[in-house]
Amino acid sequence: MAQTTARRAPSRRATPTEAAAGAARRDLKVVERTSVRRVTPTAIVIAVLGAVLAFGALSIQISLIHRQQQLDSLRTEINETQIANKELRQRESTLQSPAEILRIAANDLGMVESKSPELVTPTHETVGAVAAYSPATAPVSVPGVDPSSAASVDAEDPADG
Repeated sequence: MAQTTARRAPSRRATPTEAAAGAARRDLKVVERTSVRRVTPTAIVIAVLGAVLAFGALSIQISLIHRQQQLDSLRTEINETQIANKELRQRESTLQSPAEILRIAANDLGMVESKSPELVTPTHETVGAVAAYSPATAPVSVPGVDPSSAASVDAEDPADG
């Protein structure tokens, strides 16, 4: 069997900068990666998504708080309106009472009570004599005048006229 021998490349001589670098390598130490970790793009994406979700939840909470404040103010306004409505209904019932109507009429409008009504009976007074109608006392017919209308005029009571 044949043995192969490895040939070495001819060594060349180190330049002064390479010699200085070799000396610096002797001072370098290998450090274990236990405390320093590299941030991966996946971790950045997860952190950004978490921040977006947190701000989204915060904005929803703020919106809910704002809506609750609006609801509370509307409930307060409804209660105040109901109280005012109750007071107005009480005032209305007071104003409809006869005693209050008389008080307002006398004090605010200057009205006074009228005198008690008096019963006045008319007196029958006859002016002129009333003649009973008879065909003998019927007036003479006048040309152009209807005799039935003339008779009805004469038959009327002069006191009615």
